[in-house]
Amino acid sequence: MPQRGGMGGLVELAAGIHFNAQAQRQHRQAHELQKKIEAASEAVNRQAGAVRSNLQATVAEKAERHSKCEQSHQALLGVVIGEKRKHSRELSEANEARRLTAEHAR
Repeated sequence: MPQRGGMGGLVELAAGIHFNAQAQRQHRQAHELQKKIEAASEAVNRQAGAVRSNLQATVAEKAERHSKCEQSHQALLGVVIGEKRKHSRELSEANEARRLTAEHAR
């Protein structure tokens, strides 16, 4: 049975040092990876904010354009209705004139 402090102890010490160095490397790598993840997350959030702002501006622009089109449509509809009423009135007047002319001719 090897004594404590002999070759077995040196092997254990070397293995412990190697394991500790490996754990420190992995810890550093994990920390660097965490920093990269945080930076990427911030970049994604900035891009999402920009996309959101652009989308809101586009929606506002489309809503304004739609409102203008709706106003134009209402104005044109008013003109069409006015013309239809005018035509109906003229048609009624012409029919009345024909009826009176027919009665007068009898």
